[in-house]
Amino acid sequence: MSLHLSVISIEGNRLGGLPEVLKKNGYIIDQETTVETSEEAIRAAEEHPDRMHVTKVAYAADGFTHLLDLEMVLQKDDVWLEFTKRWRCRMVAWICEGAASSFALSVCDRGHWIRSVLAVEGEVRENEGDQLAEEECLEWSDANEVDVLAVIERLGASSDFSVDRQYRVYRLDESRM
Repeated sequence: MSLHLSVISIEGNRLGGLPEVLKKNGYIIDQETTVETSEEAIRAAEEHPDRMHVTKVAYAADGFTHLLDLEMVLQKDDVWLEFTKRWRCRMVAWICEGAASSFALSVCDRGHWIRSVLAVEGEVRENEGDQLAEEECLEWSDANEVDVLAVIERLGASSDFSVDRQYRVYRLDESRM
């Protein structure tokens, strides 16, 4: 397996609030649509009509809203400090970039970063906050995709973009970023 993914999982159904989060990050929402299948969602997420436009895909299920961020830019954005505080919730974000052996985990809880770790090619480059109980058996310098996904599952924030369901698709303009 060689994943190239970043997923942000926010407690609760936050689909209605995601446009505000995206705008706060400097995106202009060109189009917001809904698709009904995983295939349509993944195809949309991978679409890049030009250098100024990207697409992000989200869905809500099992007590979380999951946002697919293939550009890997929102994982540790300070916008989560504001929104997790406002929504009184927790946000769990992760990156698995298998080809570059890069793995990351960020957890923001009610307006506070409680954990942030980044490992690149076996070197831990960022390690903030106390290790979570859910990552006890993981040595970040030896991290792999299976390990990271197991931590996410233990945190209760597993996502599955392969299931047919309603997905919200955001076509975003990055020209003002």
